[in-house]
Amino acid sequence: EAPPPAAAQPASKAAFKDTFTSQYVSTPLALHRSLFSPWEAEIYQLPLMKNHPELFSGKNVHEAATGVGLTSIYAAKLGAKKVVATDIEPLAVEYTQKNAKAAGVGGAVEARLVPRQSPGAFSAVKPEEKFDVILANLPYVLDLEAPAAGVPTNDNGALITSLIDGLQAHLAPGGRAI
Repeated sequence: EAPPPAAAQPASKAAFKDTFTSQYVSTPLALHRSLFSPWEAEIYQLPLMKNHPELFSGKNVHEAATGVGLTSIYAAKLGAKKVVATDIEPLAVEYTQKNAKAAGVGGAVEARLVPRQSPGAFSAVKPEEKFDVILANLPYVLDLEAPAAGVPTNDNGALITSLIDGLQAHLAPGGRAI
């Protein structure tokens, strides 16, 4: 797919805005300077979700590396029964909870903190938990300012490997990974 138009690209850190308004989630989402912007999910994941709401309605969903929670919130808005949103960054968990509550889906979205001593896509998921949909928009670009915020910048592929390795244990029969 072609890259997003320049207007859709994130603003520079100098022009940081503390909210993000999605065309899919009417409630403006609170942002934090040290968390990844949800603009890629807005452009690439949410249109797919909009075109396939049947994947989410009444389903259990897991989102790894949730950031501020946009994708998890939209899954809940599409009728997901339960959404487990995980992230290694405590601020991401805090902002996901705050944004889900503001969007009216706080009861459906459960934000969980991934322990730093055991990072992985399913580290904050119970061994027996199965999901109909597993979502991930994993960080993949080195952000030179991220180390100051305590955000891991290079895991040598461990996060994506843990995601792939955990699908068999956590994806329900007939489920989808997006």
